[in-house]
Amino acid sequence: MKKVIMTLAVLMLAATSAQAQTSSDDTRAGKGGKHRGDPVARLTQALDLSDDQAMEVSVILEESRDQHRAIQESVQAEHCAVRQNTHDQLSTVLTEEQMTKFEQMKTRRMNRGRHEGMPRFANCET
Repeated sequence: MKKVIMTLAVLMLAATSAQAQTSSDDTRAGKGGKHRGDPVARLTQALDLSDDQAMEVSVILEESRDQHRAIQESVQAEHCAVRQNTHDQLSTVLTEEQMTKFEQMKTRRMNRGRHEGMPRFANCET
């Protein structure tokens, strides 16, 4: 019985140690999130994909990634248009002094928590 318990303890320790090593290898720079690595490699290993399946999965994921990027760019453009419209409308209501103060507030808000002062929506003019 002692041998069984000892064996289980050693196995659990080894598994925990292996998991800790994997976790530290997967940590990406920046916010300390998990870097998932190559998704095709993970799926190939987890699902035991053949070379043909892995190739098809790779193509599917690449197409999906391209579609997501296109959506993000479209949303970014719409977001910028809304910001510009808001800015234009506010400039008709606020005085020049108020508008200057508003711009300063907006700049401070956008730069909060950003590295090297890079605003969230650097592609927007306003």
